[in-house]
Amino acid sequence: MRYAVVALGLALVGTAAADKRIADLTPRFERELRACEMQEGGLAIVLGKTRAFVATNPPDKAELDKAIERLANGHVTVEAYCKAVRDLVEFLKEHASDAYKTVQQDVDARDAAVRKLRREGKKAIEELAPVTRKLIPRVTARVPQIEERKPSGKFPSGRVVELPSLAGAWKLGGNLVTDVAEYTAEDVTATVTTHPFTNATCDQQRKLFVMKAGDEPIADLALTPAAKAIDVQWAWRYVRRDQTPHMLTMMCVPVGAGGFVAIADLTPPDQLALADDMTKLMVTMLALQLPKAN
Repeated sequence: MRYAVVALGLALVGTAAADKRIADLTPRFERELRACEMQEGGLAIVLGKTRAFVATNPPDKAELDKAIERLANGHVTVEAYCKAVRDLVEFLKEHASDAYKTVQQDVDARDAAVRKLRREGKKAIEELAPVTRKLIPRVTARVPQIEERKPSGKFPSGRVVELPSLAGAWKLGGNLVTDVAEYTAEDVTATVTTHPFTNATCDQQRKLFVMKAGDEPIADLALTPAAKAIDVQWAWRYVRRDQTPHMLTMMCVPVGAGGFVAIADLTPPDQLALADDMTKLMVTMLALQLPKAN
C-alpha cells in the first residue's frame, strides 16, 4: 500500500480554512486518480489472465508472449501515471489548510510530472486498446476459473468471516457486539478488532487516535475500492515505540449517530505484507458488522 505521512500538528488543525485553490484542485485530481486506477486495474487483469492462458501452452504462444511484453510495459507506464496523480492528491490533502502560495512551487512540480505521465499513460492505453480487445474474449473464455479457497471461521457473535490465507494460526473471539481475530506465526502476532460506538462521530474517533499516537508520525492510508464501498471515512497507521514496538492501524465507518471502528495491532511493525493482509481483513470485518439493507 502506498502511504502519505501526515504531520501530527497538521492533523490536529481543524479550524483553519482550506485555501480555495487547493480545495478546487483536490476533487479534480481525485476524479482523475479514480479513472486512472480503473484503467490500471483493467490492464493488470488482462495481463494476469493472458499469462495464465499462455501457461497452458497454446499454439501461438510466441505471439502471445510478445503481447504480454507489450501489456507489461504499458502497465508499468500507466502505474507510474497513477502514482504521480496519487502523490499529488495526497500532497494537496496534507496541505489543505496551507496558503496556496506557500506550496505553489511543489504543486507546480507535481502537476508537471502528472502532465508528462498523463500523456505517456494515455498513449500507452490507446496503443494497447487493439491488443486488449483481441485478448479479452479469448483469455476469459479459455482460462479455467479456479475458485480460491480461503479459510473461514465464526465469531462468537455468529458472524462468519473469510480469513487471509497465511501460514500461521487463527483464533477468533469477542462477544455479541465485538469481533476479534488473532493471528500468530513464528515471531509474529496480529490482532484485528471491530466494534460499534455510539453518540460520537468518526472525526471524534480520529482525534482520539491522534491523541494516543502522541508524537509518533501518522500515515494516512489510501482507501481501497472495497473500503470506499462500505464508506470507510479514513484509515490511519502509526508505530508505537513501546518496549516492544508494534504497529497500530485504525479505520472508521459512520452509521447513524455512531458507527463502527476496526483496529489492527501488529508485532513486529516491519511486517508490511502482513500489515496489508490485516488491513484488508479490517475492511472485511467492518462489512460484517454493518447493518444489512432491507
